[in-house]
Amino acid sequence: MRTAIIRGKELDQETVCDTLALFFSSDFLGFEDISPVRLNTADVIIVDLCKAGDGDLHRLRARRAALEAFPRIAIVTRGHRTEIQQAEALGFAHIHFADDPVGTLVKRVRDLGAPRPLYALPDGFSRPMAAAYEKTNIVLEDMHLASVTDSPIPVDRSKDAARDLLNVLEREGVHAWLNAVKTHHSPTFCHSLKVAGLAGWFANELGWTRSECLQVTAGGLLHDIGKSRIPLAVLDKPDVLNEAERDLVRKHAEFGYQIIKHRTEVDNETKEIVFFHHELLDGSGYPFGLSADRISLKVRLVTICDLYSALTEQRAYKETLSPRQALAVMNKMDRKIDQDLYRTFRSLILPREGFGRVQRA
Repeated sequence: MRTAIIRGKELDQETVCDTLALFFSSDFLGFEDISPVRLNTADVIIVDLCKAGDGDLHRLRARRAALEAFPRIAIVTRGHRTEIQQAEALGFAHIHFADDPVGTLVKRVRDLGAPRPLYALPDGFSRPMAAAYEKTNIVLEDMHLASVTDSPIPVDRSKDAARDLLNVLEREGVHAWLNAVKTHHSPTFCHSLKVAGLAGWFANELGWTRSECLQVTAGGLLHDIGKSRIPLAVLDKPDVLNEAERDLVRKHAEFGYQIIKHRTEVDNETKEIVFFHHELLDGSGYPFGLSADRISLKVRLVTICDLYSALTEQRAYKETLSPRQALAVMNKMDRKIDQDLYRTFRSLILPREGFGRVQRA
């Protein structure tokens, strides 16, 4: 879903509108930018009337016809009678107070927007696969929403979704799952779904207990929760990232630490997956530069799945590698990753019938 967010350019601090960009592709426009051409890709229009000046309101009234074809929400200051009256006079049926929970606004935007294809798989996938895909997507969205609203992270539901995913992996194999998640419109969500599936499948192939398999699968869903603090304009940027944007993306593990370090509903081993999945055994990883003795076996497994997923995914800022090319890169990582785990992972991936025909992410 895509939103067009209209607001005054004089605002000098982050608002609820900035948070929306974590959940939807968003175009930020000034009041002078309103036109059918600028709005034609939007599903929902959000107009921030907080601190809107007389000139802004004049432009809004003059271009009102361009807005009327869209569902639209006005953001106003609670108790500010003039702003509320302006919103009503301009025909806004939906009004959101700026200090209301962001989750309320996200839900309203979702309800007003066009039907989302987020959970719909193309024809050709089994019903259990489609059900697991839907459930993991819902949990993943709710995890990201919880991260910005301070509501509880849905740990129990994530393990329930992980259970369904493991069942599908056992019946249909990891390649069917990878093919399914590649249909997702969001590269960020696609990556988390891939890592979760690979981690659960790999742990199961290693003969780990059901509880351990569930934990790394759920941990794979949660591992990039820190990306909820990075605007989608950066995460899903179609062009090469600049240096500042790359540095921001690299901070997602640190952001994940900040989000869940005090969350009592998340167990310590899952927290370690979030905190440490970019740490490397030789101490060259980030954000803490940990070495081997501080990195658990579960984190090492998720790191391998995360690296493999990232290397085989399509991104504007890097070359997309085939499965064999990705493994060739990982072969050179030597002491950076657990070699016993990696050799087993490689032996499981390569012999798989038809793996080379799986399309790139």
